[in-house]
Amino acid sequence: MALGGHLGKSLPPEQVAPPFDGTRELMGSSLARHVLRHQGYLRVSEQYGFYRLTDHVHLNDRAARLIADEITEYLAGPAASPRGTSL
Repeated sequence: MALGGHLGKSLPPEQVAPPFDGTRELMGSSLARHVLRHQGYLRVSEQYGFYRLTDHVHLNDRAARLIADEITEYLAGPAASPRGTSL
């Protein structure tokens, strides 16, 4: 079951994530905003210009819902899938 392609689908056309700089700085900043400032992960994502990620690595609530729906659909089997096929 490959989810990577599904996460890229239905992104807003204007969605351009900031470039990855190879450091963990954004991960630490995202965690600090969530824990210390009590900001939700969707808000953290939006502040950094992401739609389904919080920091180039971790998924936010929006992506988690998409994955949960995909897993539920997969477990229900092809007969229950609106696409008619399993992942």
